Amino acid sequence: NLDISWIPEEDESLTTLDAPSPLIDDKDAIREEIICLVSEVLPDELDDVDDLLMQFEGREEKLRDALRGMQEHTLASEEAAEVEQNKKEVDQELGEGAREPTHANNDVSE
Repeated sequence: NLDISWIPEEDESLTTLDAPSPLIDDKDAIREEIICLVSEVLPDELDDVDDLLMQFEGREEKLRDALRGMQEHTLASEEAAEVEQNKKEVDQELGEGAREPTHANNDVSE
């Protein structure tokens, strides 16, 4: 007789066979995050994102981390530019040079 006991019965669940692997889900999530990050920090490269992913195959997490770093740098730069713009607007509202101390006599005579 042929042993077919390893074949599941019709009423048995195949969820372990049907369920996607967590590794695949993680890779898909990383890929989606990479695409979002590229669109934010390297929008000109968005058309080439598949090539980028192929170049970093097996190292997607490193690519993602690098893009996150670029995103943080971009956000910090934008924030610094916004602060500088706000300072200029305050200076304009108060009048030019209102924030800098004035000196009555800058001449040094001997």
